[in-house]
Amino acid sequence: MAGKLEKMASIDAQLRMLAPSKLSEDDKLVEYDALLLDRFHDISSTSSRTSMARTSARCENLQRSPVQECYEIAAEYERKHDSQKLDELGNMLTSLDPGDSIVMAKAFSHMLNLANLAEEVQIAYRRRVKLKKGDFADENSALAESDIEETFKRLVVDLKKSPAEVFDALKSQTVDLVLTAHPTQSVRRSLLQKHSRVRNCLVQLYSKDITPDDKQELDEALQREIQAAFRTDEIRRNQPTPQDEMRAGMSYFHETIWKGVPKFLRRVDTALKNIGIDERAPYNAPLIQFSSWMGGDRDGNPRVTPEVTRDVCLLARMMAANLYCAQIEDLMFELSMWRCNDELRARADELQRSSKKNVKHYIEFWKKVPLSEPYRVILGDVRDKLYNTLSTFGLCLVRLDIRQESDRHTDVLDAITTYLGIGSYREWSEERRQEWLLSELNGKRPLFGPDLPTTDEIADVLDTFRVIAELPADNFGAYIISMATAPSDVLAVELLQRECHVKTPLRVVPLFEKWLI
Repeated sequence: MAGKLEKMASIDAQLRMLAPSKLSEDDKLVEYDALLLDRFHDISSTSSRTSMARTSARCENLQRSPVQECYEIAAEYERKHDSQKLDELGNMLTSLDPGDSIVMAKAFSHMLNLANLAEEVQIAYRRRVKLKKGDFADENSALAESDIEETFKRLVVDLKKSPAEVFDALKSQTVDLVLTAHPTQSVRRSLLQKHSRVRNCLVQLYSKDITPDDKQELDEALQREIQAAFRTDEIRRNQPTPQDEMRAGMSYFHETIWKGVPKFLRRVDTALKNIGIDERAPYNAPLIQFSSWMGGDRDGNPRVTPEVTRDVCLLARMMAANLYCAQIEDLMFELSMWRCNDELRARADELQRSSKKNVKHYIEFWKKVPLSEPYRVILGDVRDKLYNTLSTFGLCLVRLDIRQESDRHTDVLDAITTYLGIGSYREWSEERRQEWLLSELNGKRPLFGPDLPTTDEIADVLDTFRVIAELPADNFGAYIISMATAPSDVLAVELLQRECHVKTPLRVVPLFEKWLI
């Protein structure tokens, strides 16, 4: 190829070309994607040149790696739509042996990951610019990137809603974000962490106060992370267990959600003040909550057993406890101030004299807090109360949804009615099913005992309900019925919850995925 192609434009370059007059110099985004691709090509030129050059006649002078050569041919075809370039690209790819084809595919997959990271950083950059200037290329961008404060103002100013109406509506709604279970689509946790470090390097590289030495160090760190990610296997060689899926899902809480949601809620409070509401959003009306199907979705997945459900619930509770305790520990060490009023001093004195302080030991906080630092003494008491709350009531980081197919409930009820000698539930009409289910729900007699004949499948369903009854109610969200077709499917779950002594029944959510004709 005669010369090197020009550097790739930023991802949103086409959008910005539509309205260049509306953009200032400060509003133009740094070409993060171009930087990442340049670094990746530098790495691929050394890592893949040796192994792939033998099959690529175009790389005789070894000035470019086959990966970069392929990328540049594809980019040139995209610009000119020259069929000769397309044929050239096809000949190059077909000449690769299977091993080199894998390397090529992996390289382009990695480039797409880097482009996604660059786009995420660009979106964050554009948001910061917007907050400072309110300047957008078009109205669609402004609507897509509007924040909660703009939404409140639009409701009050444009839609003529009173601030009280906005506040009442906000208190009456909850956004439930559900982490579904798709292990075949999940990115390995090690790669997620490397991508996070690449993202952080990009952000720091283009900060305004960075020094030349810092920039050099960050650039080297960026190259290390890109190379490490490229050499990391993207494919799980062992099938993940439901517990592995849950741990991977929990990493999102640890990395981003745990700190991100409180920041958002504080912004909501600030936005309410700006429209004249002096109250904060009440704590008993959560604006955001999280649910999960990982370890609870047993529809077509025999690996999700009642024991797995118990494990993932306990895993979530342990992680919640660790996060809360770590946060309290951090706060205790931050509050080293010693000046306070007489009331706080008296409270600290009382706690310091308490005999219980002498028997408390913690991993990161062994010594007694000096009385000269009363805020630490008070927060130490808060930590002790938190430990007591954890040991008595427990905490739940994410609520687990249980999902089961309707036919599995039918099998259980059929075994019960056969055991009672009143016929086969499966053969009953829908009307008779509803009549019997409602009659039993209104009654109080138990339908079966330990001697109920069961198969492995029936025992699995009943044991799942027993696990729900055993664990604290805040562990669970909804009981989802897949392939539901009739009201009896919902009534069946309600009856089974009662028979298995679920004290706080889960709300039942039927999924009508098929129709009876």
